[in-house]
Amino acid sequence: MSTVIENNSAADTDKEVSVTGNPKTEARLMAVQALYQYLLTKEGQEDILRQFVSRHIPARKGDSKLFEILFKNSISEQERYIELLQANMAENWRWDRLGYVEQALLLAATSELDVRQDTPLKVVLNEFITIAHSYFEQPEVAFINGVLDKAAKALRA
Repeated sequence: MSTVIENNSAADTDKEVSVTGNPKTEARLMAVQALYQYLLTKEGQEDILRQFVSRHIPARKGDSKLFEILFKNSISEQERYIELLQANMAENWRWDRLGYVEQALLLAATSELDVRQDTPLKVVLNEFITIAHSYFEQPEVAFINGVLDKAAKALRA
């Protein structure tokens, strides 16, 4: 996965295509993108959900059920997940020091680790680390990997 497609206008929706070719991976990527939009704009959860479900998911052939679970749960459990993630960061790091993309990615991954116990741990971690590689260089990816690995152990102990 080397390119992330961002299309915001209705006119561009018909040009939007799957970035990953896999409905579940596409849902994870879109969950990160929708959470980023939510964190950045403070737009209403339902408005963002409606936008993704009506336009982006059909155009990119994403798994709408997985997307909705990750997006909604990340928001409803946001405080709990932030506390868990913060506890698994190095002492010199704080949640509010992270950018919105890192926050969105960590929230979505934590959500799947928490509520999708049927998805193997390795699959969840690999999927979100692959997504992280499309946004960040190796030092940031290593940071995200370390935090998720520790959080996963706490959630799936």
